[in-house]
Amino acid sequence: AAGVFATLWDQSPVGLAHAGGLDESTAATLQATAWETWQAWRAAPGREPKADDPGCAGPRADLVAAAFAGLDADGNGRLDCSECRRFAAFMCFAGDSDAWSKEFLELCREVEAAASAGIPLDGFRRLVDCGTQSLLFCSDCADDDLRELIVSLQRPAPEPSAVAARLKRIVIVPGNGCTNVRRSNWYGWLAGQLEAAGVEVGIRNMPDPMTARESLWLPFIVRELAGGEKRLRETIVVGHSSGATAAMRLAETHRVGGIVLVAAYTSDLGDLNERASGYFSRPWQWEKQKENAGFIVQFASTDDPFLPLEEQRKVREGLAPVIEYLEFDKRSHFFSAPFWELVEVLERELGVAIKKK
Repeated sequence: AAGVFATLWDQSPVGLAHAGGLDESTAATLQATAWETWQAWRAAPGREPKADDPGCAGPRADLVAAAFAGLDADGNGRLDCSECRRFAAFMCFAGDSDAWSKEFLELCREVEAAASAGIPLDGFRRLVDCGTQSLLFCSDCADDDLRELIVSLQRPAPEPSAVAARLKRIVIVPGNGCTNVRRSNWYGWLAGQLEAAGVEVGIRNMPDPMTARESLWLPFIVRELAGGEKRLRETIVVGHSSGATAAMRLAETHRVGGIVLVAAYTSDLGDLNERASGYFSRPWQWEKQKENAGFIVQFASTDDPFLPLEEQRKVREGLAPVIEYLEFDKRSHFFSAPFWELVEVLERELGVAIKKK
């Protein structure tokens, strides 16, 4: 039963169908059978637990308990929806807030916990030891995964000077080639949504719009869009494409309230214009970015026509484990409005409600 479960449960029915040539219905049936067999075996009367069984006392149990304690921010012995989402983000959950709310309810159902109360330690142990029937993310963790999670949860919070008690404004940094920023891609649409909710927005046509040189863009972001270094600490910088690379370099040298990276990348990809921008002339200082940014969120798309997925994932790897990584299908280079997933992130970080229009 354990062998069947381990073989089938690494992938969703869609993944199984793709890898094994099965239709999705057959794959889902096999997967459900594996799950039921595994659970029945674990619960069988008279089965003597072995030393290496999940949940037994020992180093594994200590790791699980330490990870749970790190996630349990209020110390009440249960993980609520927001506390559990930190674990899901670590395990590369890529859905939005609505998807996570539904996912959390499903997780609570699987471990027989009331969503209003949260998931207790025993329920969390079931998730990390046995996985979940969820198709949105895989929750089972190896010991090394748990160690990495514990380290990430123990990372000290940014110094008070790094992030204002309340973030106050958004700066929108476009991709290169945009001569009229408000009329390009989703930039003007996002600015309108935020401004209608009373949020201060920095959005202007950029100097050197075609090449987007770092030497011109970074001072412009600080002085003209944010209004100075002090105000930058209270500002969320939303960067798209070239703007995302600018936001990353900015966070290497400046305290910033937070950065949101849309279609971010790490190299010039052999493009002479990208090379001339200056962003790729030296190694990335990932630790500086993590130290200086109050939070980091990245949006990536599997079908980006300009950026290979592995290029986008290099950003995630460099900024792990503090980054919140959101990966989507069929979003191309994130050209179009509406972009509600981005709005949801900004709502959460600003603490404001933005009415959809």
